[in-house]
Amino acid sequence: MKKRFSKESINNLNLGRNIRHKQLKQFRKDIPKINQIISDNTLNVEKWFKSYKRLIEFGARQFTKIEIKENKIVLIYFNIAKGKKKLFTKNLPRNIKINEEFTYYFGLWVGDKAGGGRIGVVNKDTDILNFTRKYLNILNQKTESYLYLGEKELNPEIKVDKIYITKNKDKGYSISIHATNGILKSFFDYLEKDIETILPYLDINIFLAGLFDAEGNISLEDKNLRLSCKNKILLPKLIKIFKDLKLYRRYDGANIVSYELEYFNKYILKYIKNKDKINRFNLIYNKKGYLEPRFLNTLKKINRKPGITRKELAKVLKRIKVHSQARFLEDLGYIKTMNYPISMYITNKGLESINRLSGEARPWSYRSGAFSCGKPVAQLWEEFKERTETKKEDPKLVMDELGLKRYCCRALFLGHVDLLEKTAQYKKF
Repeated sequence: MKKRFSKESINNLNLGRNIRHKQLKQFRKDIPKINQIISDNTLNVEKWFKSYKRLIEFGARQFTKIEIKENKIVLIYFNIAKGKKKLFTKNLPRNIKINEEFTYYFGLWVGDKAGGGRIGVVNKDTDILNFTRKYLNILNQKTESYLYLGEKELNPEIKVDKIYITKNKDKGYSISIHATNGILKSFFDYLEKDIETILPYLDINIFLAGLFDAEGNISLEDKNLRLSCKNKILLPKLIKIFKDLKLYRRYDGANIVSYELEYFNKYILKYIKNKDKINRFNLIYNKKGYLEPRFLNTLKKINRKPGITRKELAKVLKRIKVHSQARFLEDLGYIKTMNYPISMYITNKGLESINRLSGEARPWSYRSGAFSCGKPVAQLWEEFKERTETKKEDPKLVMDELGLKRYCCRALFLGHVDLLEKTAQYKKF
């Protein structure tokens, strides 16, 4: 049986609801604007929190203690978690310096933010994840790491706190470095919501570098820069930024597209941390760098059949078209074309790339994958070499941090002798 309420009870409920809504609206209105909490290149988080606290207390959280310790606010409160009342202790920074680290992190977070009540970033690049961990530590946050793994993806053997299998994705993986702190996340949401106000206080190029490391891509074939964005609220704001900087060409339904490579090279590239994106940009701008496996595979096919046409190559590669890829390889000097229909021939540069005896190849000379498990490891060699030889770090600890757990992977790194410079002195016959 449905329980019936009297008309008077319903009126009282509606009256209480309206009073509550008005109070919440007033509390939100009382939160200071971003420009009111900025002074001397510093964000006054404490000032924001004093106003935001009233919204928090209007809900389930009950503060038992708030302490100020140097540059952090210690919050102790009760909240409901998994149906039970629990005691939590969280930290907030009293102030956040508007410097290069904050600006880059804010751009990175806008593009790759962790979900739920977590403040952090979801990515897979080692340098970006290490930066995120260090910066959150600066903000007095205790970080954790989660690995999100596709159902059919091999475990990359990366040291994390928790592993989640994502059922909606067969392959691929991503890593979240975050702190569980819904209050600090609300502060960053507050900044993002009024992003037009905070951007004038930031170095826009550093912000764009962080955003590009999160959501950017470089099209090798089309020689352009793409920033992925489908957020209907954020998209027009980002388009305005690109237009103001004269970087905007078009929006293709998923990406903001730019062809302004000169600007990117001069002002943004130096702040980019993702090595693969740096390499891809260098390929189209400076015609230097290592080729991705798909291009090396194409070079091998051309080498095996000199004079192969584009139509024949497309058939071999089981693709509809290869015009863009072939043009890219020709522009960089890896192949040359002759006659009509256009026939393709590999150049000396292309041969060197295949044989891994040139600086255009990946940074070591023979294998890109481990012998037994086949895990791609070549991209880790330069970092391993620099840390063990230049910085004199313990090889065991470096391999652990790089996620090299299996014996086959570790044997490759410990047993490899780099003869690239010596062998490059001799002619090939």
